[in-house]
Amino acid sequence: MRKVCTFISLWLLCSISVRAQPSYARELWAAYNNAPNFESKKEAFGKLERFYKVYHLDSALLICQQFREIAAQNQPDYVPYVDIRIAGTYTKKLEFEKAGNILMPILEKAERDQSDSLRASALLNLSNLSRSQNKLDVALQRAFEAAVLHEKLQNWRDLCADYTAISIVYSFNQNDSSLLFLQKALKISEQRNLTEVEGAVLNNIGVYYHRKGDLESAKDYYKRAAVCDKEADDRYGLCFTLLNIGHVYRKEQKWMEAKPWYDDAKPVCQSCGNVEGLASIHLGMTDVYEGL
Repeated sequence: MRKVCTFISLWLLCSISVRAQPSYARELWAAYNNAPNFESKKEAFGKLERFYKVYHLDSALLICQQFREIAAQNQPDYVPYVDIRIAGTYTKKLEFEKAGNILMPILEKAERDQSDSLRASALLNLSNLSRSQNKLDVALQRAFEAAVLHEKLQNWRDLCADYTAISIVYSFNQNDSSLLFLQKALKISEQRNLTEVEGAVLNNIGVYYHRKGDLESAKDYYKRAAVCDKEADDRYGLCFTLLNIGHVYRKEQKWMEAKPWYDDAKPVCQSCGNVEGLASIHLGMTDVYEGL
């Protein structure tokens, strides 16, 4: 009975604000609020938190704090993983001290308990924190440590995240190892049918070639990413993938080729409440119409 009451109380907390959310967020909330058991709710929470963490950081914190109470009552061992998500949001908010104050005790606990899973998650997030603080050597070391543990655990999704984190650090120095680790992540995501991860990695490879000026390769990877994003219903990822394709055509001054991608991106961005994406579309279309 306590589990049922917990879920109802959360619905009462969130129902008023949900009505004002973009359509995609309302779908994620529906899956979350209607989850029949804790495992289903945990999966729905992950999708909901990832959505808000892209753009609405304060909302992501609120969702994590609310779900933490549910985890404490239903699966206490999962609470540190929720805390790690909270720390990751503080890192994105550039509140580094708060993030570190959460992550370091969790890492110490994981080492005491000899929990490879918890230790790997803490290390990956500490890597992201160090990178945000421009401590690149520390960030790289911790990401490699996390990768060793995630490979041992055969946690392929998080291993891809480790490789992506390593790639980002290398990209600061325009090191070609950046592409190497993205390719490692791509291979794993393809072999393990991690479609959403595959879409994100393909987009990152597209960005790598885009920055190198290899626009044909960039378009190829972006378009492959768009296919994965649609298959995984990762609409926030799809927003930026479609935009990136439009931006490449715009850079080539192929105005008629750019316009359909911006047109396709607009309703996706609207469904996500992606204001940044909509602004980018308007800027891109301004150049398109001027070019025409």
